[in-house]
Amino acid sequence: MVYLFRVPADAVVSYYHLACAKEGAATLPSFDSFCTIAARQWSEHAALGLEQHAEYPSKTIFVSYERLQENTSVQLRRVTNFLELNPTDLQIAEAVETCAFERLREREYTKNPKLRRREFFRKGRVGGGAEELKPRVKRLVEDIAMPYYELALKLA
Repeated sequence: MVYLFRVPADAVVSYYHLACAKEGAATLPSFDSFCTIAARQWSEHAALGLEQHAEYPSKTIFVSYERLQENTSVQLRRVTNFLELNPTDLQIAEAVETCAFERLREREYTKNPKLRRREFFRKGRVGGGAEELKPRVKRLVEDIAMPYYELALKLA
């Protein structure tokens, strides 16, 4: 299992915007409530990944979104090694270029121009979620989810 995870504040805010695009904001709890609920769900999901790793450590790899952003090629190489694939450096470079955030975002718009109102690839920026959360809600999200994030980061 390749377990890709993200800082909880960024993850829950991203999930909120995706849910708004799919379901409409009027059908959702308030932003603050949604993010708090999502932090609990994020934690439960991360706990399952950690349990998987505890039971099958050689069959589980953790990849942090933040490290993936910092050095995509190195992290992609980690994943391909884990999967026992042997891509060339050129193939890694091509994959990184093909899947660059801005390129995926542009492709999304090209295939469906109506998505400009409902972006799946919204920002993709590390730390963006924390900027949207009220300090009180950010603390609550971190209290709920950061212990799991920190455990996963040790395995990444």
